[in-house]
Amino acid sequence: MDMSSTIIPWLTKMMARNAKVRMNLLAKLMIEWSQYQRASRTTSTAAPVAKHSQPARKISAAYGVRSQ
Repeated sequence: MDMSSTIIPWLTKMMARNAKVRMNLLAKLMIEWSQYQRASRTTSTAAPVAKHSQPARKISAAYGVRSQ
């Protein structure tokens, strides 16, 4: 289920009385969301390299294979 499809209607319902507050909240949410996506994008590309290099070294060491 898409996160925005559940949060946005709830936010608009909660803040329907005060349009200014709603727009501020939505703007903050958009900023947070873009930062979150940027953070997850960088970790998803960088993490697998760091994650898999160590176990591979351990496994090869266990079998007596030396990496160059």
